[in-house]
Amino acid sequence: MGFVVASFVSPGILEITLLFICVFMAFYFFPITYSFMSFWITMMLAFMYDMLLGGISESLLLARVLDTVVGVELA
Repeated sequence: MGFVVASFVSPGILEITLLFICVFMAFYFFPITYSFMSFWITMMLAFMYDMLLGGISESLLLARVLDTVVGVELA
């Protein structure tokens, strides 16, 4: 979901604002539920990937899926 939203938002003030909203929501949901906190952290990571790398490509999505699979296997 984060990559979809990040692809519609061009880098700029709106994306930085959404990044800070994601950080706030992650800290807000931390004592309430772990799953919502994880969702907002994942959204934040998607915005940061979009800002730092200048866009989202299929190779980036494949790398994220591969990272997730490796993390699941290690756990």
